[in-house]
Amino acid sequence: MSFYSSIASCYDYIFPAYGTQITFLQKTLGQAPKQLLDIACGTGSYALALAKLGYLMTALDADAGMIESAKAKADIEEAELALIHCSMENIKDCIEGHFDGAYCIGNSIVHLETKEKIKGFLKDLNTILKADGKFVVQIVNYDRVMRHNVTELPPITNEEIGMQFFRSYRMNEDQTQVAFDTKFHLKDKVEEHTTMLIPLLKDELEAMLVEVGYKNIECYGDFEGVPFDADASYHCIFVMSK
Repeated sequence: MSFYSSIASCYDYIFPAYGTQITFLQKTLGQAPKQLLDIACGTGSYALALAKLGYLMTALDADAGMIESAKAKADIEEAELALIHCSMENIKDCIEGHFDGAYCIGNSIVHLETKEKIKGFLKDLNTILKADGKFVVQIVNYDRVMRHNVTELPPITNEEIGMQFFRSYRMNEDQTQVAFDTKFHLKDKVEEHTTMLIPLLKDELEAMLVEVGYKNIECYGDFEGVPFDADASYHCIFVMSK
């Protein structure tokens, strides 16, 4: 079982859908109804919220457990959206049609194994956006992580269900990968996992976006729309058009 499948039952406590993010997506991708694609959707919280606001949603995730959880939530909430079990790097094989907009948040693209695969995904996504399509992508600000040797993120706790979630970083010697160590406590259950990520810098990601053809590229440091600061921002968020 993958790490994400193992925490599926508590995923929404760890990574809830925040209103600030939903408002940001509405503002940057345009008002409903539009056809939107949620990439690496997790349990589908953002896709469900946007579907209820009138967007025509398609959502995909590489983890089967996440998709099953999203389907169960969609059934309970009677929300209409298409859910697809598919990895980012196979997006062209899984998705039919073209979209008005797409988003990939939650530090997801750096889970791809190499920078070339990240660039390949960005290029493939460009081909399934409509001529005036918009795209939002968010990662952790790895400029800050590397400049200031950030090794831990704040723990996430929920006393009501007896949950604790700890996260830390270990950079490899040549700084081409970072080990993302997680420890998940739920009452008597303990899950420990290590996921290798690509510590993609802001300028590296921007160069990829330009190279594969995106335009009108803007960068923010949070979902309030504050300008990006390499030393202070927690997020690195790009908004662009095809």
